[in-house]
Formats: sequence, structure tokens, C-alpha cells
Amino acid sequence: MGALRDAVAASGVRPEDCEINLVGFSPPVVPFELTAHPLVSQLDYDRVSGRFTAVLSVTGDGIEPINTRISGQVDELIELPVATARLPAGTVLRAEDVHMARVRAALANREMARQLTDAIGLQLRHQVSAGQPLALADLSHPEVVRRGSDVLMLLDSPGIVLTAQGKAMDGGAMGERIRVMNPVSRAVIEADVIGADRVRVSPGALPLMASVGAVPSGGQVVIQ
Repeated sequence: MGALRDAVAASGVRPEDCEINLVGFSPPVVPFELTAHPLVSQLDYDRVSGRFTAVLSVTGDGIEPINTRISGQVDELIELPVATARLPAGTVLRAEDVHMARVRAALANREMARQLTDAIGLQLRHQVSAGQPLALADLSHPEVVRRGSDVLMLLDSPGIVLTAQGKAMDGGAMGERIRVMNPVSRAVIEADVIGADRVRVSPGALPLMASVGAVPSGGQVVIQ
């Protein structure tokens, strides 16, 4: 394996950054009392698939060189944040939930969290297994408004601030825009999440859906 790692290193891959597995390898037999010197040559390595073939030559004093064709797989490794244990969907990641580990580069086939700070404080969209790296698409900012919850709606206009209770039609994190229903007018409008169960309605926002009899005044949403 040392000779094989040297050959892989000559191809541009650092030996400490990969795992090497031989397929169907039968070690050549040499006299016990002799010191054998292995050398790997004619390495044909495909970095995309990780597969390789090569010739293993074993030499030593008093023996004819033994040449053996070998093949196997090289898995390049990179260091990424991974889950410390199995974590269910909805988990907000804490420092103890993730740690840096060396994983196969082939597992990072999407945009991945590269540092612990890329993951800690974010929420999992899907369950992850222990040791699994974290795709950025599977992470989101924690929801501070849950779908179906009661929210406080605020509308800031020059010289006046209106508030009312609403019903969240979507869940949302800080800064996200969600749909909220006014339970009085039954109008559904878009609002920006500004805190825990708090949303802000932009002046001049028009209802996405209004019930019969719910009439905007002057083109603006009236929060009753």
C-alpha cells in the first residue's frame, strides 16, 4: 500500500487525502527470509470515477522480479461538517450536533456546508444520518412563524401604525415573505416575517385573495 500511495501521490493526489481499496488482490509470494521491495508503475488512474489499474513489481536479492497487475478504487477525502448523530427534520443545529470529519469527496456532489459556522444555528429540512455531510439546500434559517399559528400583523404608514391578529398560511423564517389571512375580512395578503409570530404588511399591498365584501380602501389593505 505504501508503494501504491507513492504512485497515487505522483499523479497529484495527496496520500493523506484519500482511501485506497484493492479489488481481488492476491499478494505475490516471496521467500520469508528476503526483504522484498515493492514498486508500483504504469498507474492508470481516472480521478472522476476513482478507478485505477497498475503494475506491482516486487524485487529482492536473489529473486526474479515478480510483476502483478492490480486494480482498485481511490476515494479522495475532504473535510466537511457532518452530523454527530442521527438528527430528525426540523432540528436547529447546535455546536454539539456537528463536527468536522474527513468524508469521501464523491458525497459532496452538491453545494455543501464547508465550515461549522455554515451549519450551526440553521434548521434541517430533512432527517440526516450520523456522519452525513450537510447540503446547503437541506438547511434553512429556523422558522419563527409556523403555518397555522396566530400572528400579529403590523402596517406602518406615515403618522399611523395599525395592528391586527392574523393567521399564518405559511411558515417562515426571519425576513421571509409569507401569506397571512386577516380573520375579519378573510383577505389573504403577503407579509414579511419580522420576529416570533410577528409580520409586517407593506403599505399599498393588495390582497392575494379577498372574500366578497372585503374592499380595499384607496388601493390599500385595511387591517381591521
